Amino acid sequence: MSKNCFSSGVISTISPSAKNCDSVLVKAIRYGWLCEIQEPAIIERPGVLTGLNSLLDTCQQVTLPTGEVIKRHHDCVIVVTTNTNYQGCKEINNSVISRMQYKKDTELPTESELKERITNITGFEDEDKLSEMIKVINEIHTFCQERMITDGSCGVRELIDWVQSFMVLGSMVEAAECTIIPSASADPENQQEIMIACLNPHFVD
Repeated sequence: MSKNCFSSGVISTISPSAKNCDSVLVKAIRYGWLCEIQEPAIIERPGVLTGLNSLLDTCQQVTLPTGEVIKRHHDCVIVVTTNTNYQGCKEINNSVISRMQYKKDTELPTESELKERITNITGFEDEDKLSEMIKVINEIHTFCQERMITDGSCGVRELIDWVQSFMVLGSMVEAAECTIIPSASADPENQQEIMIACLNPHFVD
């Protein structure tokens, strides 16, 4: 495991008073906190995460870069969350997965759940427009999969951005052009194809 995960100290050649400081992960281990490790699938080398193995298995301890061995607090809970379908994601080492006591794939929200969440976040309450925008997002996602367009993302965050931009601009197309379209792909030709295939059939400003 990278030492930075356990220690945020800086080695200084100027001041001898520099010291190692516990990272958030180490504090969670020491004091029994809940700690979330986000997006481990984007770690460059999959083997890096195995540095947590001794902490997650029956040993329940880890050795810090300073040589100190700390035992995992009995109340410490470590949660690992990741997306597996983003460009650049790698497979998580099986030895790490096997040490996770509880594993769950989170399903995508239903349309009604998505509407409720977006309304709560943005204050936008036009359900008919939300339904149409959700449909467009789903079509863009399908279009990109079929055309092997993998240099972007078009999901819930992008949908929220689109809704908020529309609330300011008042134009579905104009708002899409500065949110979901460039998010779906950085390539101008791909963007144009997405506009023609997925956006224009639904909205004409």
